[in-house]
Amino acid sequence: LMPENCKATEESIEAIKEADAIILGPGSLYSSVMPNLLIKEIKEEIIKAKAVKIYICNIMTEAGETDDYSVTDHVRAIIKHTSPDIITHCIANSTSIPSNLHNKYELENKFPVKLDENDEKWLKRERINLVKAHIASTQEFIRHDPLKLTEVIMSILYQNKKK
Repeated sequence: LMPENCKATEESIEAIKEADAIILGPGSLYSSVMPNLLIKEIKEEIIKAKAVKIYICNIMTEAGETDDYSVTDHVRAIIKHTSPDIITHCIANSTSIPSNLHNKYELENKFPVKLDENDEKWLKRERINLVKAHIASTQEFIRHDPLKLTEVIMSILYQNKKK
């Protein structure tokens, strides 16, 4: 993070304090999600927040950055640099990747982010609610489908509101 002593804006701190939901991602783990969490005031306010804290895990690994990462590897990396209280929910893709796209991405050393039984058990032990959902758009590229993702996020918020 450069400069190392970045300060959060007052508006960002206020937004975190007032939020019903704090959504981390989707985006590159180390160059999009993590830099925001390295700003001390941002990290501290998210940890203190009563809001639902949702991490949207990438669908595909990133060559040279998250090679062989599973869903829990993503979550562990965030927790390692912040706190276990930074995430209450993790959304993970459960859509199958068509072979033509799988092959295309494999040429770039990008693969579906793994989620297995051990991941699920670890998240449960960490008290992070895993939400497996069909959130991938698999037309020309593999991306998060914004409408499907919105439905999942709204469902989490609705369920949380009922508690």
